Amino acid sequence: MRGLFWGGTRVTESLSRSWEVEQVTFRSGRVHCVGSLYRPREAQAVKLPCLILGHGFGGVRSLLAPYAEAFAARGWAVLTFDYRGFGDSEGEQRQVLKISDQLADWHAAIAFAKTLPMVDALRIGLWGSSLGGGHVITVAASDPSIKAAVAQVPHVDGLAALRTAGWRHGLLLAPSVVHDFVAWAVGGRRVMVPLIGRPGDEAMMTGDASADFIAHTQAVAPSMRVEVAAAAGLAIALYSPIRFISRVRCPLLMLVADRDGTAPAAKALAAAARAPHCEVVRYDVQHFDIYLEPTFHVAVAAQIDFFERWL
Repeated sequence: MRGLFWGGTRVTESLSRSWEVEQVTFRSGRVHCVGSLYRPREAQAVKLPCLILGHGFGGVRSLLAPYAEAFAARGWAVLTFDYRGFGDSEGEQRQVLKISDQLADWHAAIAFAKTLPMVDALRIGLWGSSLGGGHVITVAASDPSIKAAVAQVPHVDGLAALRTAGWRHGLLLAPSVVHDFVAWAVGGRRVMVPLIGRPGDEAMMTGDASADFIAHTQAVAPSMRVEVAAAAGLAIALYSPIRFISRVRCPLLMLVADRDGTAPAAKALAAAARAPHCEVVRYDVQHFDIYLEPTFHVAVAAQIDFFERWL
């Protein structure tokens, strides 16, 4: 047996793994997004469910490999992808968060997955974490074809996230946000700030021991740029998927970190209460702990159980 590692996490898998992965591209608006498609090595007698995985704020698809591999080992097709402007995907403006573009990329990924010969277009599942978890809620609310969805430590309320970060943090970032917004308006060079830092740093995320987590992300995705255009702070504050969750008709699993200092647990639970069919699993951890052992394998097991029941 060999191990799949996510910052110290080990998920065992047979050396003769039953799945393979290939790089794919699909069109989203005027750009091409790059993805990784995981599928069984052997031809299947029936078409397969397909899970589409989207990463969180500033991430890249290689961060999702441990999840994709765990799901692929169950015999499902899995598609991960980079949002435009991030990772390997096209986009003239790099490291710039635009919520509408990322949602468009999600819809394009779904449309692409449905064209794959091995995929059952009636059994599409969505999986997202953090900001990606918020996107899953928004996308599932607008696409009745989705069969099941998982939102892990999801961003559901922008203003609540801003309040949790604190006014001092907001004031620290404000000059860079303003300068970046002006640069965007006049077509100038965007102002970048670190994605993750320690409390008191001028960085987008400074809670939940986030600075320690960056070492893990760099181990899994060494080429990932850990900076974003500063106006992303405003985009996050104005984005609240909780407004759409009552329209999600498919079964939804929400994984909540009770001590989450990035995506407040209270708001996630309030959002879950509005969903017509939502299961909630809670963990007494911080935001980034869910990606690491000992919580990682427990959370993945819950997700696999959920998808097996609904896909």
